[in-house]
Amino acid sequence: MTYDTDGAGAEARREALFSQAARTGAWIAAAHISFPGLGHIRAEDGRFGWVPANYTTVLPAPPPGDAR
Repeated sequence: MTYDTDGAGAEARREALFSQAARTGAWIAAAHISFPGLGHIRAEDGRFGWVPANYTTVLPAPPPGDAR
């Protein structure tokens, strides 16, 4: 990126962090990406991809007789 003072070093660090996150299944929270901004990084065919969390605001109805 143009904002990195050490482009090669920054690229190597991102590669290492993305590889670790993909390998461990770490949860990633990030701004400036599509909602919900929470998910995982996947490594496939030498590239990284974003896998957003399965998120819903629709909750199942309580079972009959549940006094919630």
